[in-house]
Amino acid sequence: ALDRREAAIVAAVDAGRAEAEEKLERLVNINSGTRNLEGVEAVGRIMVAELSQLGFDARWVPLPETARAGHVVASHAARRPGGRRML
Repeated sequence: ALDRREAAIVAAVDAGRAEAEEKLERLVNINSGTRNLEGVEAVGRIMVAELSQLGFDARWVPLPETARAGHVVASHAARRPGGRRML
C-alpha cells in the first residue's frame, strides 16, 4: 500500500501523463542526429525552456569550433546552504 506522499506522487504523474507524452513526441519527432546541427539545437531550445520553467538557470552553449551543435547547460541553486551538488 502507498502512503499519503507516495499516492500524491502517483496522482501527479498520472495527471501530467498526457502532457508529458505530447512533449516527448514533439522531441522525438525532431531529426536531431549528431550531425544535424539545426535539429540538435531545436531540441536544446525546447529543453532550455522546460528546465527554465522548473527554476533552472538554463542556457544553450553553441560550439561552432567543434563542428557540433552545442550543449544545454543548466544549474539550480540549492534550497539550503550546503545543499547537495549534482552533475
